[in-house]
Amino acid sequence: QFLAIQNEITERKELERKLVESKYKLEQAMEIAAFGVWEVNTISGEIFLSKELREIYDLPVDASITLDHIYNLIHPDDVDYVKEVIIKATKGEKSELEYRLIIKGEERYMVSNIAPSFNKEGELVTFFGTVKDITERKITELALKQSEEEKAAVLNNAQAVICLHDLNGIIIDVNPVVTKLTGFTKEELTGESIEKIIVPEYRGQFKYYLQEIAEKQTAS
Repeated sequence: QFLAIQNEITERKELERKLVESKYKLEQAMEIAAFGVWEVNTISGEIFLSKELREIYDLPVDASITLDHIYNLIHPDDVDYVKEVIIKATKGEKSELEYRLIIKGEERYMVSNIAPSFNKEGELVTFFGTVKDITERKITELALKQSEEEKAAVLNNAQAVICLHDLNGIIIDVNPVVTKLTGFTKEELTGESIEKIIVPEYRGQFKYYLQEIAEKQTAS
């Protein structure tokens, strides 16, 4: 003799299929976006690092990793800052931070989002986050900033008249010599046409000046 009990599990199997499919799509999206994911279990102390994050941090795929391993990668000037943010996460605060890593002797810039996770009793059980390598973007930003600082230094210290304007002759920036020469402040000139500081008998040449710049990229 035998006794058999049958249960229909179609709905459950469909839910399982959707969860697996959703997880696969999420993993694909993170891989495409080059996002790394990590999670720290505050009870067991275990740390999970996604495959993408191990690649970003240049860590072994299957090795056990501790927080000390991570701290050793962080730029010495940023370690205290990162620790402060993590302490805030353990107290339930969400944060976004930028920091630097030293990977193979090279300085890399990271941006990370950190969030806590609580159980039904309101106890912190994990805190987790994402990591993205923003080195290329950061280098571009720093280069632009340096370029702007160098431009400002030239504008402010040059003894010649310097005026930055668009192709319609609208003033974008001027150096201090212009304000001394014309009596107008920088604020009064910005957004105005260069014609404002050209004496009437020369204003007829202004349109030819702009036309020559448009055609030849230079004018005299």
